[in-house]
Amino acid sequence: MRTQVLHLDPDSPARDEARSMLKRLRDEPGADPALIEALTLVLQSAAAGHTVRITEESTFYTPAEAGRMLGVSRQYIDKMIARGELPATHKPGSSHRLVNADDIDAARAKRDERRRGVDAMVDTLLDGGAEY
Repeated sequence: MRTQVLHLDPDSPARDEARSMLKRLRDEPGADPALIEALTLVLQSAAAGHTVRITEESTFYTPAEAGRMLGVSRQYIDKMIARGELPATHKPGSSHRLVNADDIDAARAKRDERRRGVDAMVDTLLDGGAEY
């Protein structure tokens, strides 16, 4: 299983580059329509500031793979599963656990939302004169 994650911050200059690449792609004569559609989707999402995950076809991942996708350790994923923060199922006839890709995406979104909340609180404190 191979996974690549692309995330461009909303203020990243790379977003403008993604928009430019998308325009060039659409103007390319003789390009494969399926490839153009796939790349268009990726570039539009990146240009909009969304996280894009490109992975081989699989909807379930091991805790180690889920950890790589979230940028945390396998042990931390195990703790998230134990606390009920990340649902997991067992492989049939095995004690090995698997995590659904949708649940990984939901955990990432929840984490990103918490980070934005913390950033907003820090900004409010700094704007109010608190020392950093």
